[in-house]
Amino acid sequence: MAVYKRSMMRYWLISALLLSACQLRAQDSIWKQKPELRLAGFLEVFYAYDFNKPQGNSRQPFLYNHNRHNEFNLNLGYVKLGLEHTKYRANLALHAGTFVNDNYAAEPGVLKHVFEANVGLSLNKANNLWLDAGIFASHIGFESAVSIDNWTLTRSLLAENSPYFLSGAKLTFTPNSKWTVAALVCNGWQRIQRVQGQFVTVIWHTTYLQPHCCG
Repeated sequence: MAVYKRSMMRYWLISALLLSACQLRAQDSIWKQKPELRLAGFLEVFYAYDFNKPQGNSRQPFLYNHNRHNEFNLNLGYVKLGLEHTKYRANLALHAGTFVNDNYAAEPGVLKHVFEANVGLSLNKANNLWLDAGIFASHIGFESAVSIDNWTLTRSLLAENSPYFLSGAKLTFTPNSKWTVAALVCNGWQRIQRVQGQFVTVIWHTTYLQPHCCG
């Protein structure tokens, strides 16, 4: 009986070691997979005429999109390079236009021309828990800075007065295709560089349901 028990213990120990080795090898093979590199761009040129005939070429001080009177101009143009892998991701996008000049006026130097600059790492085997850090698009609202992603061309006042971008760290958990839970620590309300003298960062916790048209 004692010999049988020792044999069984050896069997289970060897099985556990083999299983661990297989799992490590599988994880190692995942990390060795080649990431997908994506290049994207967007260009939006506009002409607007305000019948109120404002002084100068700016229409309203509280608008950031298509905010020029009686002139052709570039609202937003960007070039984006993205890196996508099962376990990590990264994005870098540079932009220019009147939207950038108006909405990023408080950012110093070249920072105002950074549309996205972030890296992310998967924290679990299911790859539904991610930690991202850097500059990324805001999750608040239904409208973004990219017109082609919106339901209408013009922006609502709600969109123009809520963040189009955030900078900091974001922890995101997606248990299924419908729900997303995120916690963020940011440099402020739509700020890349922290405001001098402001020591408290903005902390957000959000839970939202992804819209689905059918099913």
